[in-house]
Amino acid sequence: MRRQPQRRVADAADGRRPLKVLYLIRSLGAGGAERQLVTLVSRPDRRRFAPAVALFYDEGPLRRDLAAAGDVSRYDLGKRGRWDLAGFLGRLTGLIRRQGPDVLHCYLTDANVLGLIGGRLGRCPRIVFGVRSSRMANPDRDLGVMISQRLGRVLAGRADLVIYNSRTALEESSGDHRWAHHGVFIPNGIDTVRFRPDDAARRAVRAELGLAEDDLVVGQVGRDNPKKDWPTFFRAAARLAARRPSVKFVGVGRGVEGANPRLRALVQAPGLAGRTLLLGERPDVDRLMPALDLISLSSAFGEGFPNVVGEAMACGVPGVVTRVGDGPRIVGSTGLSVPPRSPDDLAAAWTALLDQGAEVRRRLGIAARRRIESRFSVETMVHRTEDAYQALTRRGRPVD
Repeated sequence: MRRQPQRRVADAADGRRPLKVLYLIRSLGAGGAERQLVTLVSRPDRRRFAPAVALFYDEGPLRRDLAAAGDVSRYDLGKRGRWDLAGFLGRLTGLIRRQGPDVLHCYLTDANVLGLIGGRLGRCPRIVFGVRSSRMANPDRDLGVMISQRLGRVLAGRADLVIYNSRTALEESSGDHRWAHHGVFIPNGIDTVRFRPDDAARRAVRAELGLAEDDLVVGQVGRDNPKKDWPTFFRAAARLAARRPSVKFVGVGRGVEGANPRLRALVQAPGLAGRTLLLGERPDVDRLMPALDLISLSSAFGEGFPNVVGEAMACGVPGVVTRVGDGPRIVGSTGLSVPPRSPDDLAAAWTALLDQGAEVRRRLGIAARRRIESRFSVETMVHRTEDAYQALTRRGRPVD
């Protein structure tokens, strides 16, 4: 794809006016990427940056959070389905030409692909790809998703910068000479004000859910998707339940509910009936997290930076994660990691942490929160992203 002539961004780069950044994403659903985008645009120094958000579909619960951020414009591109491409690109190109952003920052694969095309047609000076997952190795994906993923990898070399939210994804790209040389790693930022230890919330949530204060509770948060591998979570739960009758299990996420026939069959396994709560998608995950004794992540592939692990750690809850994406790097020595797709290993790791007792878990929880505060703060994420924009507009491609 030939690059279009680009307008100058010197005034923004040298600080004479705010840098205009337009973010492109499918919607403002309750996913990790969406929440990170809202956090990012809510926190910048408005003397230096003027953010705006363009949506494929103007929907999702995080629209309220974006509105609460104040002066962040939101543009609905009115995409009418998967194959509404020409019309969508026309609307995106028109928006870019009217608004004149200095940087177009795309979030997730579909936005990366269409944003690159629309950005070049609209003569946006700098285009940033956001890669927020590790390699997707699921054979069950549909053809449209597979094509989009392949295009994303091919076209990444045409972007001016690729921001990875996980070391794993950055390392996976290192063998591809087309785009590895202009990538930068910026991990997600966890809101440690919203996500924090809260004894009152712990008691209230347990009362609401019918859990006793001395119940041991293992929880997992994530939508019902093959990547999250809920079957492994529930098979591990059945193994632990056979040995530890005092343990209860909680599942939270879109589609993780009793009306889901596939999951309902899994939670009816011996030992799990009456001991497993499927809560579906919840807006109050920050209240739910402190009620857990352990956070679990059973992902089988494709994970980048799993927000829910960092959020639980910020609440003082230690975790057990699979070795997919940056989960093991996030928990460090405050939790355990196991191979993916192994219910036996997952159940054994849960058992190891539960057997150490409440005081050891409390100390691990304290260390987990400190780890999030020191390594994965919102402030660090915002400042590093702003620095990457400034370097990009001044010198071209920044170096990590």
